[in-house]
Amino acid sequence: MKNQIILLFLILTTSFVFGQQADGYVITRRTNNLTELDSVFGQITFPSNGILSSIKIKTINGKKKFKPNNIIGFKAGETYFSSIPYGGNNVFAERLINGPIELYYYTTKLDYRAFGGGLVGGLYAMTVNSVSSRFFVKSIKTNGYLLVPRSSKKVIDEIAFIFEDNKEIYDSFKTVNYKTEEIIEFVKKYNESINNQ
Repeated sequence: MKNQIILLFLILTTSFVFGQQADGYVITRRTNNLTELDSVFGQITFPSNGILSSIKIKTINGKKKFKPNNIIGFKAGETYFSSIPYGGNNVFAERLINGPIELYYYTTKLDYRAFGGGLVGGLYAMTVNSVSSRFFVKSIKTNGYLLVPRSSKKVIDEIAFIFEDNKEIYDSFKTVNYKTEEIIEFVKKYNESINNQ
């Protein structure tokens, strides 16, 4: 029965979320200048199948379609997606946490989220362990996006340094029996500690 309720919720959430439009913008690079950015404002449409391989925006000048390799990111409603290098191309990853350390989440099918509302409780655990779902972090210490490894040893070797200036969080991060989704709590705690200084 529990599985049937979760499946029903997934179907309802997915049909509600995708195919909808939201006011937003797309951030692009100017054609002749790679350092200058431009924004295209309009109505962003999420794909009805939940697979975010491109983004469509309806502007006063018509419809435009952008792939992750062609833009910096986009915002739809209150939700921001960044274009992040992954697997030889770029992918759209949702920003879950904004702050001194930013946390992004990528999955091939966006059935874990409610439109503009971020993560949805129990559904999160279903997709975080899937092969295609990945977390990324970004801070002034990372010089871009870092893929968060799934193994405890690799995550300590490759990610722990971003918490170094908070000894308590850093030591805790290095000693925890790490599970992938725990990166959310560490980033939240770190950002709160910085904001409270």
